[in-house]
Amino acid sequence: MPVLLSQRPASAPFNLGCILIGSYINSMLYALAMFCVYVYYRGDRSKRDPLLVKLAVAGCAVMDTVATFGVCGSYFYLSVLRWGRDFSHCSLRHGTDSVPKGDYDYEFRAHWLPIMTFVASAFSEIIVQAFMVRRYFLMSKQYLICAFIVVLMLLSLEANLYLAISSAVGALPASERPTNLTPFMYAYSIGFFRIFHIVVVLHRLSLSSTLASDVCTTIAMFWTLQKTNTYTNITHHIVSRISVIVVVTGTLTCVVVLASMITFLAYPISALTTTFTCFVGRVYSLSMLFTLLYRDMVNNNQWIQVDEVTENVIIVPQMTLHRGADDNIRITCSPVSDATFAHRASLAHPRTQKDIEIHPHGKLDSQGTIRSMHDGEA
Repeated sequence: MPVLLSQRPASAPFNLGCILIGSYINSMLYALAMFCVYVYYRGDRSKRDPLLVKLAVAGCAVMDTVATFGVCGSYFYLSVLRWGRDFSHCSLRHGTDSVPKGDYDYEFRAHWLPIMTFVASAFSEIIVQAFMVRRYFLMSKQYLICAFIVVLMLLSLEANLYLAISSAVGALPASERPTNLTPFMYAYSIGFFRIFHIVVVLHRLSLSSTLASDVCTTIAMFWTLQKTNTYTNITHHIVSRISVIVVVTGTLTCVVVLASMITFLAYPISALTTTFTCFVGRVYSLSMLFTLLYRDMVNNNQWIQVDEVTENVIIVPQMTLHRGADDNIRITCSPVSDATFAHRASLAHPRTQKDIEIHPHGKLDSQGTIRSMHDGEA
């Protein structure tokens, strides 16, 4: 707290520039996210996804729309409606242009648009984090690790909601604000732009818990994939590609949250950290959407995944299947199914090895079936 009181507030052009840059980046990421949502719902794979996954995508789309409206509305409010008006409502008792070490008289009401943006971004984060934890739990069944990550997620959500509610109190007239929140409320004059920092420790805790949950989820998922037993080249290839995507999507969200936390700690009495908080929710949504859409990229690759033993065979042109478990093999469309991480003991005939060759330009027999060639056959 003494560090905050000793710093000089940032200028109005600096704060507006930070918010404007964040608004530009947020608008571009929002357009990309909406395009990904459109592609996801147009695909056939989304129809086979669980209801929770569909609701997560829809929830992120709604929260991104609300947050984007709040970001653009906040900049319009600060740069047009409130331009040059804040000092008329604030008179420093000590007659200086810096933040006084004592108290001061002011009458400033926080607007609801930044609060709405903050809440929408917080819910986008929790939705995507829940999606990632669910994916990790289905793969590993590690109850303790998942419970620890969920605790970090709830801690971050609680801190975000507390900060949002405390900031909403600032939108009330000074005479109507709850008296029990007065000792915990600090207001700092930042030119014409004010930001209410309510219990700065909680704000740091919010960023820290969000970052910790992302790091733990990424490391746990990557470690589980690396420890997975793969018995064929195709399975090893798929696991390697999924591991890269886990690292990329997890690192991206961690970098944005870490940048927001560093800028807040380095220059708290400014809107520098707002540059990142404007679009952090969109980064989370894009990480989830890219994970869902990447399944089609894996399916369209020259490698193909083989699922459990069934009685039907699907012909796929220009693709070669790996060694399977039985004569009849079904091709799956999901790159993260149980068969990808199945153990050798779970196969019907683990010692049976056969090569299945598909000749798209060759001739099929009268019944239109695939010709299987055993090892050692010509």
